[in-house]
Amino acid sequence: MSEEQLLSPQTIDEQPLRSGDLKLAPNLLSLFRLAVAIPFLYAIWIHEYYLAIALLWIAAPTDMLDGFLARHLNQCSSLGQILDLFIDRALTFPAVFIIWYQGYFTGQPLYPWLAIFWAAVLVITDATIMVGIMRFIPKKLANPSLKFPEPSLFVKLTYPVQIIALSFVIGVPTWEFKIFSTCVFTGYLILASIMTIMAGTLYLRVAGWLFKRDGVPPED
Repeated sequence: MSEEQLLSPQTIDEQPLRSGDLKLAPNLLSLFRLAVAIPFLYAIWIHEYYLAIALLWIAAPTDMLDGFLARHLNQCSSLGQILDLFIDRALTFPAVFIIWYQGYFTGQPLYPWLAIFWAAVLVITDATIMVGIMRFIPKKLANPSLKFPEPSLFVKLTYPVQIIALSFVIGVPTWEFKIFSTCVFTGYLILASIMTIMAGTLYLRVAGWLFKRDGVPPED
């Protein structure tokens, strides 16, 4: 089988997890996103709000760009699917804990209920996805033809919504909460929370078998 055939979208679900796939352009772009996550989290830690938001918005668009490159360069890979989901969580998951530890939630309207509710929904969903990834890897190593649960379009669209919500929360210390800004902030966090719950539910529908002891994917 040629390299082009091995990397074609039609055979992606039959590919093993290969370390050499890290050299593919889409996966290098995902690793760039992981590299940006380090200064991004540090910027939050030292209260550099605008720098943190700027770094977040440098990293976040690569989530869409790596998928575009994978399809158009014919460089789809099983490793790339896992990296993409895992690195997305590397941006949002630890950021929420730093925000909580630094006391960012206290400056938000409707504290503590709305901010903590949004954070809890995001953390639970991200943790569930990460656990699913960790349970999938050994199954994939044992059975290279195993198909990775494909997220729906709605699940994919939820990620940029979460990024915007996270940007709002990071920038809270710079906000002047008046009627309009409070309504925008509150409304958007409610929207992000609802969409995240729905995305988590949809994810469990296609990946629920990963959380069973001897789980096997459903028949197509």
